[in-house]
Parts: sequence; C-alpha cells; structure tokens
Amino acid sequence: MRVERICRTVACVAALSWFVVPSAQAQAPSDWAAITAAAKKEGKLTVYGTGVVIKAVIGKFQATTGIATQLLEGRTTEIRERIRTEQTSGRVNADVTSNGAVTSTNMMREGRFDEHGPLPALGKIVAPFKDDGTLVPFTANVLALVVNSNLVKPEDDPKSWNDLNDPKWKGKALLDEPRVGGVGYVFFAVTYEKLGRAYQEAFAAQKPVIVPDAPLANRRVAQGEFPLYVGFSFQDWRGLKGLPLRVVIPQEGALYSTLNASIVKGAPHPNAARLFLNFLLEEEAQRAITSLGSLGTTGVVAPDAPPDVQALLRAKLWGSSNPDDQTRMNALAAEIYK
Repeated sequence: MRVERICRTVACVAALSWFVVPSAQAQAPSDWAAITAAAKKEGKLTVYGTGVVIKAVIGKFQATTGIATQLLEGRTTEIRERIRTEQTSGRVNADVTSNGAVTSTNMMREGRFDEHGPLPALGKIVAPFKDDGTLVPFTANVLALVVNSNLVKPEDDPKSWNDLNDPKWKGKALLDEPRVGGVGYVFFAVTYEKLGRAYQEAFAAQKPVIVPDAPLANRRVAQGEFPLYVGFSFQDWRGLKGLPLRVVIPQEGALYSTLNASIVKGAPHPNAARLFLNFLLEEEAQRAITSLGSLGTTGVVAPDAPPDVQALLRAKLWGSSNPDDQTRMNALAAEIYK
C-alpha cells in the first residue's frame, strides 16, 4: 500500500511545547480561544485525503494559523485501510480525513471518527447541506451535462433530464460509469429515485457509451466524437477553457456529491483537527474552494472566480445520492446497463 506525501511541513515544530486537551468534545463554544491556543501549541496537523480542493485549503490553513500541516494522499481504499491499521495498532498518525459521502458514512459507522463538538462556523452551512456532529460537509462536486457547441445548437440542448431519452441522442451520448461509485452513480441514483426505473431503462436503450475516465470523456466531446456527455463535473470546467464545449444544466437542476471532513478517532492533534474543520467553513477557505470550480457549502462564491464559473456554482441543485443505498443502486445499474 502506497500513500504518497504531497505536502510537507514547512515549519519546524521540534521547538514547540506539546499541549493536548484530553477531550476535544469537552470544550464549550466559549472556550474556542483556548482550543485555538491549544491547537497552536500542538503545532502540527496531518490530513489524509486527495484532490486539488483539499490541497488548496491546507495551504490556506497553514498560512493563516502557522500550524505545520501535511497531506498524505492516496486512493480512497488505501487511506481507509491505513486508518484502520493505525487504529488497530494504537499508533494513529492521521488527525483529519476528507472523503466522499459514501466512504465517510461507512467509516463513521465503523467507529473510525470522533464527534467534532461545537464549532463556531457550523452555523454558516446552508441547505441542502447539513452537519451531523461528525461529518462536516465543506464542498460538493456539482454535476450536469456538457455538449459540443459546434455540433449542438443552444435550442437543441436537453432542457430537462427527461430529454436525454429523445431519440436524437440515441448512440450519441457518453455516460460516466453508473455501476460503481462516482459521477455516473450519482446520476443513476438521483434520476432512478426521482424519475423511476422506466426512465433509466429508456436511457439505457439509447445506447450511451459508458466511459470510466471523465477527463477523456470531456476531450472526446470537444473533439466532436460525441455531441453530449452525461456526468460533467464543474471541477473540470477551468481546464477546458477555449474548447468548443457548453455546460447544460437541465431545468430541474444540477446533481451534486458532497465531500466531508472528519476527525480521526485517536487523532494525536485533536485541537488542531477541530480548528481545521472550523476553518473549512470560514470565508477564506470557501472562497478558495469555489475559485477551483467546486461548490462551497456556506453559499460563498469567490468574487474573483470567472463569471461563467460563478454562474455554474449558483445553479439550482436537484439532488444527490443516498450513501446508505449505494449497494442496491449499483446492483440495479448493473441490471439495466448490461
């Protein structure tokens, strides 16, 4: 199992004295100043996660607090197993981990996380996002459609998710893999719940070409190989500037997939972990998140983000997948998309 260190500490912590509050949950909101001071005495934070968003906010956190922060990055399965091994051995290195909704929920039920206790910024979270006391939703990947603007006139864009079953799209759409977790799974789960099995069976009869590689799918549409991709992620938009692509958000709204942050049970720096979770919801971090094309969970959108990105991030949200239902939905997708 390989977990690659992406960000290294940039400040020496050897000279700092160590101070650990026995229970992070024992602190009342009025004690936040004490928690902040204790976090700075701990002087260090280790985050397990992956992606450009978590890298960006870690850099902001370190610069703002002076707490030496490192990111250990790897595949979700690697990170999950590493945390299990650390906790079993009683030698926990991770303080915080960042994962998608399904992985976060499963790990929480395995007892891998501590409740985070009161955080001053929790009240900034806006619907449909919510905190459950353990998993802090700090960003979401927003999902919609993208078309080749040279091949599809604006008046021919799918106006509704139902329009994907128009015969004109038969054999002409790319679809992110719906039979495992990911963008295609979110599309399948949400539309199955809201529009029914008949909708998915009709779309499967359209013979979409299933692809496991989203960046490649975007390029295939841009090159004119296909006019439409179902499963476009707003996070990819900044890297596609100048290409003949147009994002399409159906009238019902965009789909989304939440990313959560949690404190690992046995974290060696529990106060720094709490400070970091709170920071994720502060305006500085939320602006950094939205500037990358990801959706914040507090309603903040970076004012310096390009106008087209700002417009995308203000799109109406239609729904997300249920982490408790992934096994059933994957099985249904496998039945329908044979």
